[in-house]
Amino acid sequence: MGEQVRFTRHARNRLRLYALGEADVLAALSAPAGSAPSVKGRTNTWAECAGEWLRVTWIKEVGGVTVITVTPFAHQPRREE
Repeated sequence: MGEQVRFTRHARNRLRLYALGEADVLAALSAPAGSAPSVKGRTNTWAECAGEWLRVTWIKEVGGVTVITVTPFAHQPRREE
């Protein structure tokens, strides 16, 4: 991803809680398995990473992307429509 990626405090705390790295999130944003719009102009993107699925909630802003939260799942999240 060629844009600047910023992480909210909440997202950084979730990465620590689940022992994930920023590289996992960047990989999910670069090569998502799926994506769906969310509330308030946000986007949910999910990708498989190290045997589990990550849902990354982010928003495009001036100057780059802000990651709002990261949630791991044992299975692929169902498609939000």
